[in-house]
Amino acid sequence: MSHKDTLFSKYFGMNAKRLMLLTFCSIALPCVALTGAYQPPDGEKILIVGQDTISIDAYNDSIGITPGGVTTYINLSDLSGLITQVDNGGGPNNAGYLQANYPNSVHAMAVYLVNQLDGVNSGFYDGEMDELIRILASWERPIFLRWGYEADGAWNGYDPEAYRLAFRRMANKVKAAGATNIVMVWQVASYCGGSLGGRSFQDWYPGDEYVDWLGMSYFTPQDCNNTAVDSFIDFARTKQKPVLIAESASQRYDLEQGTYNASAQRTLADQNKTGEQIWNEWFANYFNFIERNDDLIKAVAYINADWDSQALWKAPYPEGYWGDTRVQTNNYIRDLWVAEINGEGWLNASAGLFELLKNGEGVGSSSSSIDSSSSSADADSSSSIGSSTSSSARQSSSASSGGVSLGSADKLLPWLLFVAVLRGGAIRRTRLLQLAKGRA
Repeated sequence: MSHKDTLFSKYFGMNAKRLMLLTFCSIALPCVALTGAYQPPDGEKILIVGQDTISIDAYNDSIGITPGGVTTYINLSDLSGLITQVDNGGGPNNAGYLQANYPNSVHAMAVYLVNQLDGVNSGFYDGEMDELIRILASWERPIFLRWGYEADGAWNGYDPEAYRLAFRRMANKVKAAGATNIVMVWQVASYCGGSLGGRSFQDWYPGDEYVDWLGMSYFTPQDCNNTAVDSFIDFARTKQKPVLIAESASQRYDLEQGTYNASAQRTLADQNKTGEQIWNEWFANYFNFIERNDDLIKAVAYINADWDSQALWKAPYPEGYWGDTRVQTNNYIRDLWVAEINGEGWLNASAGLFELLKNGEGVGSSSSSIDSSSSSADADSSSSIGSSTSSSARQSSSASSGGVSLGSADKLLPWLLFVAVLRGGAIRRTRLLQLAKGRA
């Protein structure tokens, strides 16, 4: 059976199982709403692509589906990359260009604060901060502002106390300006190597009242058996805030050449890989992680770039080996990627996207009431549910596993709809009807 046939046959099984999962939430769980602006409807996620203008344009042209969001990077000290083009070795950045050319996409904007925290806290950069807020507010679209992104990363060297103060100062400015389209995102590195100085990433947390969304990175979780990313998700569950996977890529894979290198600086020989092997080794784990935590993960940013061609990331790899993570360069991966992000649960660009996010219709979390003492155990149990609901694109080589037949789905739908009506939840009832009619 071809992978396309596999995708088709499992699509129906996935929908039936998602129906059961949503109904279980309606009946058995409290479904407490997450706190945080511009969340997508329940069960949906914004797809964001980055991380430079060339890479974003190439993705858009080759995939033919404009992403729901785009990423950009700026430097606070001179606001370079905001409305002017700058290339610091990782490809050109120009948020103003993306604002003009992607009118129906949100922005995930990272602000570089290395060696600038003292200036933020002393008021030295107040002018730049006020100007940044003014410009972003004028764009009248959701801006997910990653203030001092990867806060705990050793490469940034942010002092925890100074960072917390700097985050609070910007959050207070955004609030005072009434810039309601700016979403303050606190992002950690979720790195297998740990945080700066061996500290807990939580030491950089500025406080619930200052953070709208939580952010994380996802690159090589396999290096520590997912413990770094799972630890962050456990923390997020205690905060009842939506999660943005703010940076992610199939690091150390070259999708065009079909290779993988296990060493950080590419000192070992490359291993040849088929598209199917790459998908099952990295992408399947990635999408399964998103699926089993989709009560929290509401937006995902994938870096679709040829890192090896960019000055900052190329040989001899002082910043580590990143490879070529462009999904369009491998036909097998491209087909599965398009089937995934063009299917149920993903929001790409559309004329109604901003209004949909503003209304937040259907926002809720089936497990956000879980306290910190039980979060790990629940993550384990939800993992088994999430794996069963994943589409076949997440495990292309398992065509016959874990499916619910279309006939079974037909028998289940009336009962699931009946239960939803009894619950009186208009939003979930609408969602079930959409799935039943194949419009999800």
